Amino acid sequence: MSHPPDPIQQIPSSGGSFINVALVALRRKGIARSSIEILIAKRLADAEILPGAWEMPGGKVEEGEAPNIAAARELLEETGVDCTDPSCAWIDVGVVEPPAPIGRPAPRFHIYSVELPMGSVPRALAASSIAWVELEKLHKIDWPATNDAVVKALRTALQKIK
Repeated sequence: MSHPPDPIQQIPSSGGSFINVALVALRRKGIARSSIEILIAKRLADAEILPGAWEMPGGKVEEGEAPNIAAARELLEETGVDCTDPSCAWIDVGVVEPPAPIGRPAPRFHIYSVELPMGSVPRALAASSIAWVELEKLHKIDWPATNDAVVKALRTALQKIK
């Protein structure tokens, strides 16, 4: 998908036992130009949910908001990176529905990936820190359990674009 995203695409269902979450795997070429690196962020220590956990930029899809629009909004809010320019080529990785954490609704992750625009420098605007991790090493990060399926889907989708 290319940006600006189509605002009439995939309006999330309301209600139910899912929380729609848009995630963005911001990517860049690694030091060994044949590798891909993904930006991850460490949640604030005082976060209400999963304090100190590593995650990818993203967040809840607002009522009536398309997941791809939420992904672009969350990326800008959390990293300062604006990928709404039509030259930004977005990849729709897919939707993953991992089991629900005990006592909470299950997340429905709408996963997207976009290459870091030239000249952009991500900042930790909503996290304690950020880091670049090689795609092949994402599985070594101590993710929340619900993110295992996200990492697997990303690795499968992005290994094709190397």
